[in-house]
Amino acid sequence: MTKTASLNSHDGYLKDPTSTEVENLYKWLMKLKQPDVVHIIGVLASSTLTNLITPELIAGAADWIRRWRAFDGGIGGEPGLEAHGRYAFYGLAAMKILVKTDLLDVPSLFRWASSLQIQLEGGFQGRPNKLVDGCYSFWVGPILEAIMTRQQLKKK
Repeated sequence: MTKTASLNSHDGYLKDPTSTEVENLYKWLMKLKQPDVVHIIGVLASSTLTNLITPELIAGAADWIRRWRAFDGGIGGEPGLEAHGRYAFYGLAAMKILVKTDLLDVPSLFRWASSLQIQLEGGFQGRPNKLVDGCYSFWVGPILEAIMTRQQLKKK
C-alpha cells in the first residue's frame, strides 16, 4: 500500500498515469486478481486509491463474493466455508466499492453479525460458538455500522 500511496499526488490523482510504475502496478494487480476475498479487497482498495479500477480488473469479483455467502447469512473466505468476521468485513467492503451490495442478503448479514456480540463479555466473536476476541470489534463492528448507515440513507 505504501507504493500505491506514493503514486498519488496531493490531490489524489495519479502523478503520471502513463508512467512505467503505474503500468507495472496495474499488471501486478491483475496478477493478484483471484477468487479469494483477501486478494479481491486488496486489489479493489489499491485500484480505487490509484484510479486504476477497470472493468477488466473487477470482472467476476461481485459474483465470486456473492457465492461466498454462508448458510447463516455471513460471508466465508470462499464458497462452502464457515462465515467469519474478517471475511464478512472484506466481502461487504468489496461489494460497497463495486456498488453491488444489492447482490448480498443484507438483512441476513446484519442478523449474523449482530449474533456475534456476546452479552456477557460485550465483545464480538469471529464465528459462532468461539471465544470473544478484541480484534473482532474491528472486523464485525464496521459491518453493523455500514449496514445501519445504508438503511438510514435509504430512508432519506
